Amino acid sequence: MSNENQINAISVNFTRFPHNLLIPSIENMISFQAMNLFKSEEKFLFKIMGENLNLKIPEELENEIQFNANEMKEFNISLTPLSDGYGKFTIAIDWLKLVEYIVKVKRIRDEVPKSKLKKILKKYSMKFQLEKDDYKCEDYITPMSSKEIKNYKNQLKEKRAAYNEYLSLKKEWQEKKAQGIEVNEPVLEVSEKDVNNILIKLAKGYLGNKDIDDALEIALQISDDEEKIHTYHDLIRACGSFNLDHAIEIIKSLPESGKKDELIKKLALDQIDLDPEQAPRIAYLITDPSLRENLIINMIGKTIDQDIVLSLQISQLIEDESKRIKILFNILEVVNKKDNRDKAIEIINKIIEIIEKSSELKLDENDFKNEQYDFYKDAINLLAELDSPQVADALLTKFELRNAKDKVAEDLFDIIYVMVDETRTKFEPTPVFSQYYLFNAFTSNINENIKSFSKIGGNVSNNILSNEFNFNLMYISLFGYDFSIFPLLDRLYGDLKFNNSKSISYYIFPSKTLQTEEELKIVSNTLKQFGVTDYDLHKNNQILLFNLDFIPYLGKPTAILSSEQSISQDIYSQLKNALGDNVNIKFDDSLFKGGKINEYLTQIFPTSPIINLILSYEFINNYDIFKQFTLSLI
Repeated sequence: MSNENQINAISVNFTRFPHNLLIPSIENMISFQAMNLFKSEEKFLFKIMGENLNLKIPEELENEIQFNANEMKEFNISLTPLSDGYGKFTIAIDWLKLVEYIVKVKRIRDEVPKSKLKKILKKYSMKFQLEKDDYKCEDYITPMSSKEIKNYKNQLKEKRAAYNEYLSLKKEWQEKKAQGIEVNEPVLEVSEKDVNNILIKLAKGYLGNKDIDDALEIALQISDDEEKIHTYHDLIRACGSFNLDHAIEIIKSLPESGKKDELIKKLALDQIDLDPEQAPRIAYLITDPSLRENLIINMIGKTIDQDIVLSLQISQLIEDESKRIKILFNILEVVNKKDNRDKAIEIINKIIEIIEKSSELKLDENDFKNEQYDFYKDAINLLAELDSPQVADALLTKFELRNAKDKVAEDLFDIIYVMVDETRTKFEPTPVFSQYYLFNAFTSNINENIKSFSKIGGNVSNNILSNEFNFNLMYISLFGYDFSIFPLLDRLYGDLKFNNSKSISYYIFPSKTLQTEEELKIVSNTLKQFGVTDYDLHKNNQILLFNLDFIPYLGKPTAILSSEQSISQDIYSQLKNALGDNVNIKFDDSLFKGGKINEYLTQIFPTSPIINLILSYEFINNYDIFKQFTLSLI
């Protein structure tokens, strides 16, 4: 048995304990009371283990148990041996001490410590290159009456005739001059430009009357190709101010060229002032994605200061996600200047949404050293600042790209998070009780004699159970008392074996009378079954057999012996030399004459002398004397 009680936290009192030889077929019960010694509720954890023992442990003991202040609880544990030899029962108790400790924990900030809004927006700020255009639609829309139209037609006819006549005369003059004939050069009274001017005025008149096709047909009559195309396109732009669908259909019919794309661009920009929602529709007439995106960016540049909603709508047309995100940052800059926080948060979330849903943007490229990752990091930073760090953290938590999320959380740690001291509590297991017991176990050949032996409380030393007859002293106790002498004898057995390298043995049969033939038969048969009476096993090793009995206190440790005179003298000398006056040693054969047990033991061990030994209770209470007494005999 070993016992260690480190802190006065719990008391354990064993109220029932198997001092008998453990066998499988009978009940071997341990009962104990555990009492919380604290004046407060406390938790304890019981750790109960068995070696070579099957333990039936109450379910309550499998988990931590809470005790009220000074509360006592009682527990029962059943033991069943698994094989011959020792069975080890261990009970350890931990007090689950409630302790406080400080840990650094990550907490989400209530607000960012420092604004980075302007710095981030400046990083993405763009200057939109807006072309100057003095064009005005109304300059190409000149409503005319029929009379005015007719008048311009007549003027056109006259001027064409005059100009054609001039061309004819000039040709004739050039031919004669080539022949050397001197004639006067014809005077130019009506120029080609005069004709073209009339055509332009007439086209504007038709357009003013909503006669689009006639206006364009007139424009095609302009002789100067550059001016013809310029006028033709300007008329279409003007048409777009009142009949956009017709203007678009005309444009679609034009051959693909740079001038066509330029016309579409100008028409789209015209619509920014006229009907902004139509502008994106026109932009898609440009088939070249790069030219189209440049147009869209110019459209945004023209609307960004006046109509944020429209700018956001137009930005959705940008297919290149990086360009679209940059534009959104620029729109965000304008919104921020107008202190429209809700709209700013909406734009930031839009940027984040584009990034998170993108299959085009690679945030982890080049070990996160790329523009796309900066977009995301800066957007999260702005979200934390304008909305809250809590929202930014929640968004990062949901982001599927774990590596990018962790990188942003690391880079923006000081923006979104803060490390704080937090007091926590935990139950810290503190050993407060530890004890183990060794039991003698026997399972190999259980019969009725063994059962009866165990039930009455009989026990035998482990070396006998193991057939190790290397001892020369054996205590045989066939008397029952109000207490068990097993703990005393087993302690002595183990102490001498492990600390003194000495070997003794014991056999206990605590009968109250030992008068019946049945009990005598149990003693005889069990001694034989355990091999004690088999002289051949130890014939070369003379054994001192002590018929042990105890009597009440005599005031001083007293030993009364009776045996053959030669043996008695030797024992007396050994005891006297070892113990001196510490023990009273007496020889008195009269106490044992006619004793039935002595006679019975003599019959069982006919070749071994029986030494009758009576010890006073002082030996029980003074273990050291008992140990010294025994050592002097071996």
